[in-house]
Amino acid sequence: TATLTQSSFNQSLKRNQTELAWDISKKVGARIGFRYGDRVFNLFNDFSGVETFNAFSATGQNNFVVHEDTALLGFWARPTHSLRFNFDLEHTNYDNVIVRMSPRKESRYRLQTTYTPRPWAVLGGSINILQDANANSLTDYVGHNRNYGFTASLAPRERFGVDLAYNYNDVIQNALICFNDTP
Repeated sequence: TATLTQSSFNQSLKRNQTELAWDISKKVGARIGFRYGDRVFNLFNDFSGVETFNAFSATGQNNFVVHEDTALLGFWARPTHSLRFNFDLEHTNYDNVIVRMSPRKESRYRLQTTYTPRPWAVLGGSINILQDANANSLTDYVGHNRNYGFTASLAPRERFGVDLAYNYNDVIQNALICFNDTP
Protein backbone atom coordinates (compact mmCIF):
# COMPACT_ATOMS: atom_id res chain seq x y z
CA THR A 1 0.00 0.00 0.00
CA ALA A 2 1.40 3.36 -0.99
CA THR A 3 1.61 5.77 1.93
CA LEU A 4 2.62 9.39 2.15
CA THR A 5 5.59 10.10 4.41
CA GLN A 6 6.22 13.66 5.47
CA SER A 7 9.83 13.85 6.53
CA SER A 8 12.57 16.44 6.51
CA PHE A 9 15.98 15.85 5.00
CA ASN A 10 18.85 17.66 6.65
CA GLN A 11 22.52 17.81 5.77
CA SER A 12 25.60 19.18 7.50
CA LEU A 13 29.07 19.44 6.01
CA LYS A 14 32.29 19.98 7.95
CA ARG A 15 35.69 20.24 6.29
CA ASN A 16 39.24 20.80 7.45
CA GLN A 17 42.02 21.76 5.08
CA THR A 18 45.73 22.21 5.48
CA GLU A 19 48.16 23.50 2.86
CA LEU A 20 51.85 24.12 2.49
CA ALA A 21 52.74 26.91 0.04
CA TRP A 22 56.19 27.66 -1.32
CA ASP A 23 57.17 30.66 -3.42
CA ILE A 24 60.19 29.12 -5.12
CA SER A 25 61.12 32.46 -6.67
CA LYS A 26 59.42 35.68 -7.73
CA LYS A 27 58.35 33.87 -10.90
CA VAL A 28 57.25 30.41 -9.68
CA GLY A 29 55.34 28.97 -6.74
CA ALA A 30 53.63 25.77 -5.68
CA ARG A 31 51.33 24.43 -3.00
CA ILE A 32 50.35 21.02 -1.71
CA GLY A 33 47.60 20.16 0.72
CA PHE A 34 45.02 17.81 2.09
CA ARG A 35 41.33 18.30 2.88
CA TYR A 36 39.14 15.91 4.82
CA GLY A 37 35.54 16.20 5.75
CA ASP A 38 32.33 14.59 6.89
CA ARG A 39 28.95 15.05 5.30
CA VAL A 40 26.15 13.97 7.61
CA PHE A 41 22.67 13.32 6.26
CA ASN A 42 19.74 13.15 8.67
CA LEU A 43 16.17 12.17 7.99
CA PHE A 44 13.73 13.12 10.68
CA ASN A 45 10.47 11.22 10.83
CA ASP A 46 7.13 12.99 10.88
CA PHE A 47 6.62 12.19 14.63
CA SER A 48 3.51 10.15 13.84
CA GLY A 49 4.79 7.29 15.96
CA VAL A 50 5.19 5.01 12.94
CA GLU A 51 8.79 4.06 12.16
CA THR A 52 9.53 4.77 8.51
CA PHE A 53 12.38 3.29 6.52
CA ASN A 54 14.37 5.65 4.40
CA ALA A 55 16.81 5.75 1.53
CA PHE A 56 19.81 5.52 3.88
CA SER A 57 19.20 1.99 5.14
CA ALA A 58 16.68 -0.81 5.30
CA THR A 59 16.75 -0.71 9.11
CA GLY A 60 15.33 2.78 9.58
CA GLN A 61 18.68 4.41 10.39
CA ASN A 62 18.22 8.18 10.41
CA ASN A 63 21.87 9.21 10.31
CA PHE A 64 24.24 8.54 7.43
CA VAL A 65 27.85 9.80 7.22
CA VAL A 66 30.01 10.16 4.10
CA HIS A 67 33.74 10.80 4.66
CA GLU A 68 35.87 12.56 2.05
CA ASP A 69 39.63 12.73 1.55
CA THR A 70 41.03 15.22 -0.97
CA ALA A 71 44.57 15.66 -2.26
CA LEU A 72 45.34 19.26 -3.33
CA LEU A 73 48.06 20.46 -5.67
CA GLY A 74 48.67 23.91 -7.11
CA PHE A 75 51.22 25.69 -9.26
CA TRP A 76 51.63 29.27 -10.42
CA ALA A 77 54.11 30.87 -12.79
CA ARG A 78 54.78 34.40 -13.93
CA PRO A 79 57.50 34.03 -16.58
CA THR A 80 57.20 37.69 -17.59
CA HIS A 81 55.54 40.71 -16.00
CA SER A 82 52.69 40.50 -18.53
CA LEU A 83 51.99 36.72 -18.41
CA ARG A 84 50.65 34.62 -15.52
CA PHE A 85 49.52 30.97 -15.21
CA ASN A 86 47.66 29.26 -12.34
CA PHE A 87 46.95 25.52 -12.15
CA ASP A 88 45.00 23.73 -9.41
CA LEU A 89 44.22 20.03 -8.99
CA GLU A 90 41.87 18.39 -6.50
CA HIS A 91 41.30 14.64 -6.29
CA THR A 92 38.59 13.45 -3.86
CA ASN A 93 37.66 9.97 -2.68
CA TYR A 94 34.39 9.34 -0.82
CA ASP A 95 33.97 6.26 1.37
CA ASN A 96 30.23 6.04 0.71
CA VAL A 97 27.46 7.58 -1.36
CA ILE A 98 24.02 8.84 -0.47
CA VAL A 99 22.51 7.83 -3.83
CA ARG A 100 23.85 5.30 -6.33
CA MET A 101 24.53 7.96 -8.97
CA SER A 102 26.82 9.94 -6.66
CA PRO A 103 30.55 9.84 -7.38
CA ARG A 104 32.97 7.84 -5.25
CA LYS A 105 35.87 9.63 -7.00
CA GLU A 106 35.95 13.23 -8.15
CA SER A 107 38.75 15.14 -9.89
CA ARG A 108 38.88 18.89 -10.57
CA TYR A 109 41.39 20.60 -12.81
CA ARG A 110 41.57 24.40 -13.14
CA LEU A 111 43.89 26.37 -15.40
CA GLN A 112 43.78 30.16 -15.62
CA THR A 113 46.01 32.50 -17.54
CA THR A 114 46.20 36.24 -18.10
CA TYR A 115 48.27 38.11 -20.62
CA THR A 116 48.70 41.88 -20.78
CA PRO A 117 50.49 42.73 -24.06
CA ARG A 118 49.75 46.45 -23.65
CA PRO A 119 48.59 48.46 -20.62
CA TRP A 120 45.18 48.87 -22.28
CA ALA A 121 44.74 45.22 -23.35
CA VAL A 122 44.15 42.27 -21.03
CA LEU A 123 43.54 38.76 -22.40
CA GLY A 124 42.49 35.81 -20.26
CA GLY A 125 41.73 32.16 -20.63
CA SER A 126 40.41 29.46 -18.35
CA ILE A 127 39.82 25.72 -18.34
CA ASN A 128 37.73 24.14 -15.59
CA ILE A 129 37.20 20.36 -15.71
CA LEU A 130 35.25 18.20 -13.26
CA GLN A 131 35.34 14.40 -13.69
CA ASP A 132 33.13 12.07 -11.59
CA ALA A 133 33.05 8.29 -11.33
CA ASN A 134 31.41 5.54 -9.32
CA ALA A 135 32.58 2.12 -10.51
CA ASN A 136 29.84 0.25 -8.66
CA SER A 137 28.87 -2.63 -10.96
CA LEU A 138 25.16 -1.82 -10.59
CA THR A 139 25.53 1.76 -11.82
CA ASP A 140 28.94 2.28 -13.48
CA TYR A 141 28.40 6.04 -13.17
CA VAL A 142 30.68 8.37 -15.16
CA GLY A 143 30.21 12.09 -15.62
CA HIS A 144 32.06 15.26 -16.47
CA ASN A 145 31.54 19.01 -16.64
CA ARG A 146 34.06 20.86 -18.79
CA ASN A 147 34.20 24.61 -19.21
CA TYR A 148 36.54 26.54 -21.50
CA GLY A 149 36.58 30.33 -21.54
CA PHE A 150 38.30 33.29 -23.15
CA THR A 151 38.09 37.00 -22.27
CA ALA A 152 39.49 40.17 -23.78
CA SER A 153 39.30 43.63 -22.29
CA LEU A 154 40.48 46.38 -24.64
CA ALA A 155 40.47 50.07 -23.70
CA PRO A 156 42.77 51.93 -26.13
CA ARG A 157 41.15 55.31 -25.39
CA GLU A 158 39.99 56.86 -22.14
CA ARG A 159 36.34 56.97 -23.25
CA PHE A 160 36.27 53.83 -25.39
CA GLY A 161 36.56 50.19 -24.32
CA VAL A 162 35.40 46.78 -25.42
CA ASP A 163 34.95 43.63 -23.34
CA LEU A 164 34.59 40.31 -25.13
CA ALA A 165 34.02 36.89 -23.59
CA TYR A 166 33.26 33.39 -24.79
CA ASN A 167 32.53 30.27 -22.75
CA TYR A 168 31.92 26.71 -23.88
CA ASN A 169 30.43 24.16 -21.49
CA ASP A 170 30.18 20.38 -22.01
CA VAL A 171 28.25 18.22 -19.50
CA ILE A 172 27.54 14.48 -19.57
CA GLN A 173 26.33 11.83 -17.12
CA ASN A 174 26.16 8.12 -17.92
CA ALA A 175 24.90 5.45 -15.55
CA LEU A 176 23.32 2.00 -15.72
CA ILE A 177 20.11 3.10 -14.04
CA CYS A 178 16.73 1.90 -15.21
CA PHE A 179 13.76 3.77 -13.80
CA ASN A 180 10.60 1.85 -13.00
CA ASP A 181 7.96 3.48 -15.16
CA THR A 182 5.16 0.93 -15.11
CA PRO A 183 1.62 1.91 -14.16
